[in-house]
This record gives sequence, C-alpha cells and structure tokens, in this order.
Amino acid sequence: MTRDSPPLSSPLPVAPRPPPQSATAWLHQAWAHYDLGELDQAIEAASRSHDLSSQDDERLEACAALCWLHLENSDTQRAEHAVRTALPLAARHAHLQWHAGILFLRKKDPALAAHHLACALELNPALDEAASALAWALHDLGRLAEASIWARRALSQRVTPQRQAQLGWLLLQQGHAQDAVPLLQAALPAATHDVSTYLHLGRALAETGATSAALDTLDQGLARFPSHPDLLLAAGWLHHAHHEPVRALDLAQQVVCINPLSGSAWHLQGAALHALQRVGAARGP
Repeated sequence: MTRDSPPLSSPLPVAPRPPPQSATAWLHQAWAHYDLGELDQAIEAASRSHDLSSQDDERLEACAALCWLHLENSDTQRAEHAVRTALPLAARHAHLQWHAGILFLRKKDPALAAHHLACALELNPALDEAASALAWALHDLGRLAEASIWARRALSQRVTPQRQAQLGWLLLQQGHAQDAVPLLQAALPAATHDVSTYLHLGRALAETGATSAALDTLDQGLARFPSHPDLLLAAGWLHHAHHEPVRALDLAQQVVCINPLSGSAWHLQGAALHALQRVGAARGP
C-alpha cells in the first residue's frame, strides 16, 4: 500500500537553512537584514562577521558595517568603538573612512569628519553620499566655497531634493540668491518634513526682489507647518521691511504667544509698534 501524497494546502516542512559559516556570509546576511529593516538582526550578523574575520579586509568590512548600523540605530558610542578599532588598518578602505566621517559629523566634530570624508573620496570618487556629507562638514567649518564645490559634485552624480536644497542654501549664504532660487524651488515639493527649504527659498526670493513670491512661499510653509515660529518671524520681518506694520505686529504677537522668551519676536513687535506710531504721527490728529 502506497502512501498518499500530502494535500497542496499542507506542504512538507522545509528544513531551516543552516547559519552562515564565514565572515563574508554573515556580512551578506547583515545587509540582507538591514534591507528588510531588521536592524537588531543586522547588527548581530555584522558582529558575527567581525568575530569570524581572519583577514584584515574582512575585519574592515565588518567594522564599516557595524559603524553604519550603529549610526542607524542612533548609537554613536558603539559606532565610534567600531571605527576606532579599525582605523589603524583603514588607510585604504573608502567605506570605513566614509562611515567614520558620518560618525564625526554626528558628533559635531566637522574637522575630523571632513578629514575622513576627504580620504574616502580620494580613495573612491564615486561615493556621492560622502561628497554631500563633506559639503556639510565644510559648511560647519565656514568653508562655504569649498562646500559648494562638493555639493555641486554630489548633485551632478545623483539628483535628489536634499542635494538641491543643500547647494541652494550654500549659494544663498554666499550672496548668490539668483542661483539659489531654482535649486530651492526644485527641492520644495519634497520638503514635507523640512521647514528650512521654505525659509531659505523665502529669503532667496526676497533678496532677488520677488517679495510677493517670497511671502507666498512662507505662507505655503505655514500651511504645512502651522504656527512655526521661524516661518512666522520670517514673514513678519518681510512685512515690516515692506511697510506693513499691522501684519508684522500680528505675526510677532503670534510668536510671543507661542514662545514668550523669543527675543526676535519681541524685537519685531517693538519695531512694528514703532512703525505704527510713525504712521500715526504722519497722519496727524
């Protein structure tokens, strides 16, 4: 008597896949977990890869992965441990240099970040994310012209709204508002969680004399981020500059209600009241 085949709805059990046995295989598994959003499992697999590493290249790859994964997990202490463990061997490892740069940028050490990011790009010029990060490090160091070069390079390698906004902001700070406007306008539709693009575009438009467009941009920002103090103040100062003290006073008072300790709001309120007094005096009794 032969045994009946199992029904299709009850498949035969599949034997579990054996765990990886090599550092490289564990590292592949770590990135697979990362792609699935399984950060804890990714860190565990990268740690296994590090423990099994028998060659410097394997160890460097594992440390680079651990640094990145711990940064993604907002654990800068463990990320720094992974980096410092490997740095003596990392002179020719572009990804580890890149991840070290991101680490020190997060730790508010732009000089060290710039050093590692520049090393990474010297080893591998195709690392466009490192180029964008280097632009921010140089920005934080006040080296805006150099920052613009790297931001432009990153944008030329891959266009994203974040990179358009980055280059636009860098150009705006150097007095190139006309060049900044189209970049910031292109970045604006994606600024769903970023108030700064509205602020920077509003400022750029105002500096080019497009006051109405600047106010429209700030109003769009306030529609998305209601009662945001920075947007209210930017709009208030723009109204004040264009002799609209009543509107400027209203915006200043809104900010004072939100944050009574805002010195800029009290300053704007005083300037608007002073302007209203001048208007009243000019009109006479």
